[in-house]
Amino acid sequence: MSCQCDQDYYILLTTSSGLYRYNIRDVVRCVGYWGSTPLLEFRHKGSHISSITGEKITESQVVAAVREACDERGIRLTQFTVTPIWGDPPGYTLYVSAAEKIAEPVLGGLAELLDRCLGKLNCEYREKRDSGRLAEMKCVALSDSFWQCLKQSRLTASGGSVEQYKHPCLMPDPAFERRFHIAAGISAV
Repeated sequence: MSCQCDQDYYILLTTSSGLYRYNIRDVVRCVGYWGSTPLLEFRHKGSHISSITGEKITESQVVAAVREACDERGIRLTQFTVTPIWGDPPGYTLYVSAAEKIAEPVLGGLAELLDRCLGKLNCEYREKRDSGRLAEMKCVALSDSFWQCLKQSRLTASGGSVEQYKHPCLMPDPAFERRFHIAAGISAV
């Protein structure tokens, strides 16, 4: 079987040492060929997909949408994470840290623009937003010290080293929002 360009694939490892079709949950995209060898671009970990109403947004879509929204607004973020929130209707919150303080109206504008950018990348997300099944995106600014605490707590929980840490740009676990709020010392939005 050969890869088709612009298609996403899971990597299943098989080795001579006994691993057989081991799913590492990485998603890659075929972006072309070098001779007969497919050129693969890492997209995201397969576990970093969120779907609370059937929208199936991926971490790579979130990263691309945040990058586009920030470029358009001239905002430089130092960290960000999107996580689902329960409500009526449910939705998503973008937690950010920026090089400079972001005013509340700018945060609202960034959330609105991110909503549109994500809708362009994911038609299911756009349809759920248009039908009212998903609430509008919210944006909350957090201090750099909070992100350091989050990193340390995740490293401690996993037993990993600093070199193994990968910041989550999409946390699909709705319970993460509550832990996020407790760690950041903020009330529910």
